[in-house]
Amino acid sequence: MKVCKKTLLLASIALVSQITFAHGLTEADLANISRAYGYVTAQETVLKQIDAKYPALKSELFDFDLAWISRFPNAQESLVTHFKCFGVTEADVIREMKSNDKNSSLSKQLKVQSQPDAKQRLDYFKYRLSHPSNFDREIFSTLNDVCFSEHPEKEFSRDKQTYSSLNHPKSNGLDVRISMPASWKKSEGRRPHIVQKWTKNDESQHLTTMLLVISAPDVQPYWNDKELKEEIKDGRIWDLFDDSGEFIQKRKPIFSRIEGIPCVILNAVTKHQRATYSAYMDMSCMYFMFKGNLVIVQFAVSGKAEKEATALSEKYMALRNLIFNSVYLPQKYAY
Repeated sequence: MKVCKKTLLLASIALVSQITFAHGLTEADLANISRAYGYVTAQETVLKQIDAKYPALKSELFDFDLAWISRFPNAQESLVTHFKCFGVTEADVIREMKSNDKNSSLSKQLKVQSQPDAKQRLDYFKYRLSHPSNFDREIFSTLNDVCFSEHPEKEFSRDKQTYSSLNHPKSNGLDVRISMPASWKKSEGRRPHIVQKWTKNDESQHLTTMLLVISAPDVQPYWNDKELKEEIKDGRIWDLFDDSGEFIQKRKPIFSRIEGIPCVILNAVTKHQRATYSAYMDMSCMYFMFKGNLVIVQFAVSGKAEKEATALSEKYMALRNLIFNSVYLPQKYAY
């Protein structure tokens, strides 16, 4: 297996340039959680009235409750827990909500007037759960974030979005499909070769997933098993990982396959110095050759300390595996 030095350099530049070091709990995050809390409690207010006053709707109400709890387990409790990250209590939020509803207009809107009204509201709740509007989608993204904060891989099974690189100007004509949890924010890569980027904050730490495509016309369409294993064995495979950080720890490379194509997964902890501060990254990169291109799927977590980055990486390991395994190459099967 041979990959030209220019290809390695381009991979290195692309990876390093996208390290964002974006940490912190912002006012926008608190606003999102507060908005989701209002959404959930308003819905609960209506459902309690239906339960108490309209027994004919109990079966439908039970079915909706079951669907909602399955989709967003312990939603209200999770939101309250996350308020604590900002030094805010549930009582603080309720007090603020009441102060913003001085004319009790919201309370009046939430009052169920009759059984037909109850039926209509319940049908609406069911519809928006399965067919969310853009506003609902923003709320659901926040709920995904808080409900699955301890087990982020569970969001993937409930609410993921599949991306296709087809027709992207940086994809070199490849259609690489990859699925990501819906709560991750998708954005364009600012540098060459970065086709798409997804980010997520986890309190003071930051996560990034990127899809990169780098032209490598001098390399055979797919890596050869034997040559790839030899490069892994003698350590030359780490030339792919040169991201200009200081290696703190290199883990054992993993030879595998994706869509039947030989691939390698490299994982390491590195330290990166910026002008006024430094950060640690626990990064996993899956590399494979496809139609004369080096394709890279990168999953990275960053923290101010090595232990922070490593602990977060362990927490997100199951999700990382799901993301890597979601890669699909429809062009491999086109005839």
